[in-house]
Amino acid sequence: MVKAGVYLVARMSMVFPIVSTYLYVVAGVGVLTAFMAATMALATFDIKRVLAYSTISQLGYMMFALGLGTSGGWFASQFHLMSHALFKALLFLCAGAVIHVTGTRDMRLMGGLKRHMPITYVSFVIGALSLSAVPPFNGFWSKDLILEECYNLGGEFGYLLFFLGTVTAIITVAYTIRMLSLAFLGEESSFLKEKKLNEAPKVMTFPLVLLASTCVLSGFLQPFFAHLMSQATSIGELSFPNISLVPLSCSLLALVTGGIPAYVVYVKRSFSPERLTQGSVARGVYKILANGYYFDVFYNRVFVKGACRVSNSFRKLQTGILNVNMLAAFIGFLLLVGLLLTFGGIPI
Repeated sequence: MVKAGVYLVARMSMVFPIVSTYLYVVAGVGVLTAFMAATMALATFDIKRVLAYSTISQLGYMMFALGLGTSGGWFASQFHLMSHALFKALLFLCAGAVIHVTGTRDMRLMGGLKRHMPITYVSFVIGALSLSAVPPFNGFWSKDLILEECYNLGGEFGYLLFFLGTVTAIITVAYTIRMLSLAFLGEESSFLKEKKLNEAPKVMTFPLVLLASTCVLSGFLQPFFAHLMSQATSIGELSFPNISLVPLSCSLLALVTGGIPAYVVYVKRSFSPERLTQGSVARGVYKILANGYYFDVFYNRVFVKGACRVSNSFRKLQTGILNVNMLAAFIGFLLLVGLLLTFGGIPI
């Protein structure tokens, strides 16, 4: 359901570009969504919330691919939609298995689950590799195709999208390694030491193995899906340019740039993550990210509390006294009659 908007925009992609600014708005909102949601995933400890922010970020990738206005961008968006459906379903099911066994969603209360849940761990690693766009997993083929289309578009707009998409890919690798390390690696937390930990039941692990296999294989089916989608739409037969060295190099460089710091901090634990937020500026940035750029606070104060204030102001009109209600209805009736006589052309 969360991808319904992406699908709708894709289906209407032949109509919307009639508005000259449409593509810029879609691409701009998409790339900002991808970047901001990825940074928010870096600052939360709820494993399902991390995956939820990650989903928002990947939806941003799909949207700014549609904003490119090219047939290649259209296919890249829909191919990434399919790839994301597979690896994110895998990650969410793995998270569900972890929550089922541990009884918590807080990654600070996890750790060391690799030894107790090997099937879930391996499946999660495969999903994480796909999310991080590591070749040859399916996330690499679809995300790299998006970045390659941005680069091939050229111009200030295309290169800006390519740059922000690459930076978002770096952040994606970082929060993915962080999530994997906090949940599965290291020592068990004191919270888990009090529990008897076992692998999730087979009814939960079988879908993990099935989805993990699709994450490995589906990326190689890109030509098949391109032919299938070209037959189902009016964009014609899709053709792809030769792989460009610059986008491919940047995609691989993003893995290293985001992976090495995250590995040092969260896997090797050579550097405490708390030290990153010791300064006042860093602490302020972390607070903003941890609170999701205060979007929820804004929505709550403006819309929720605003609606409550407006409705409470009308509360005085409803006294519950029948005579007062009848009087108000009679006055309203007189006003309607007066309006009809004045502007309705009804002779007196």
